[in-house]
Amino acid sequence: MTQHLSRYRVLEMFAESVVKLELGDKDNIEAAFTRIKRQAKKALNHRAPPRNENLEQARKKAVASTKRKAAEFRAFIMPMIKDAQKEGCVSTRQIAEWLNKKGYSTSRGFAWSSGSVHRIITAAD
Repeated sequence: MTQHLSRYRVLEMFAESVVKLELGDKDNIEAAFTRIKRQAKKALNHRAPPRNENLEQARKKAVASTKRKAAEFRAFIMPMIKDAQKEGCVSTRQIAEWLNKKGYSTSRGFAWSSGSVHRIITAAD
């Protein structure tokens, strides 16, 4: 069975081997070993920046895509809401019940509620 070594322990073992190879004086070995251990701890605790260097640009694209999909869904569902209003549905609750009876679901696949109908109507204005 192999023993799992932490990154810190691997760096510490490396530092010990480097010190033994390059330095002969015991005092210098201890000082160098301490310095290398401190650098190893600092390196291991360092937080790397996000991998995506264009994170702001990626966020803008994601927001634009979400807004585009929402606008497409509003364009799809608004004629149904208008039909419900023509059939006599006055309140958002009545429109939601009408949409649910007809089998329409929200963009995320849920049943319609008064609030979701209200958001669609006010966003379309």
